[in-house]
Amino acid sequence: MFPKYEYRNSPIHINLTQRATDYPARFHKQLEIAFVESGVLEVSIDNVPYVLNEGDLYVVFPNLLHAGKKSDRTTISIAIVDAEYCAPYTETLCHSKPTMPVLRKNEFSPIVYTIMTRTSEIASSDQPYKQNMLIGYLNALLGEVIQHLTLTRRDSDNDLIQQLILYFLDNYTKDITLDDVAHALNYSKYYISHVIGDTFGTNFRPLINSYRVSMAQSLLLSTNKSVGEIAYECGFKNQSSFNRIFLSHTGSTPSAFRRQQEKQSGTPKLYYR
Repeated sequence: MFPKYEYRNSPIHINLTQRATDYPARFHKQLEIAFVESGVLEVSIDNVPYVLNEGDLYVVFPNLLHAGKKSDRTTISIAIVDAEYCAPYTETLCHSKPTMPVLRKNEFSPIVYTIMTRTSEIASSDQPYKQNMLIGYLNALLGEVIQHLTLTRRDSDNDLIQQLILYFLDNYTKDITLDDVAHALNYSKYYISHVIGDTFGTNFRPLINSYRVSMAQSLLLSTNKSVGEIAYECGFKNQSSFNRIFLSHTGSTPSAFRRQQEKQSGTPKLYYR
């Protein structure tokens, strides 16, 4: 299974007391903080495994690979936010990482959960200054958590991954090659290939395709565009290659993925062919 780049349309995602689900290796540009309310959660963060029990929390800084496996009846509260919305901490989030990203329940103040609860209430409200309030509470949440973390500066490989993700974001619609990336980022293509392999366990082409598939999933769910339009918009040469690559990454064709998601949500749409 390829590591998945998780694209989110919304810069802020809050969910309180949700049923935890297993998820394969993924990474995204957002900060993620999750609190285990019940059950046991096994996570891997930056390729290091951890086991969390009730009352523990984990923190994932932007663009760090992470995966999770739940036990029965595991529930979590989770906050995911773009690093740029955490202005006092943006530089720290993008260029550092925790040496230990898991905090046990006796290692942080109970106010952390109080802030998460209040943030969830605001997220589900229609208050006129909702966005500003959310940003304020999320920065308070991060401030309470980060003081208990020991941070280390990311090495040059981590900085390269950060640059690589930003390059993908700007150029994934184009037919880019490893040579193009090497020239743009001023690194040897062999070094870039080595770092991608060590970090994600794959090579350049499956990684950029994973990014494109994630973007395509978002468009399939949020627009009425045809599968063919989405294929070209996400950088695939033709619909046939899009279908094949989408299937290899998700286990489903784009059309079947869209139908399944509609069935679950109960809101079918009309599509342009």
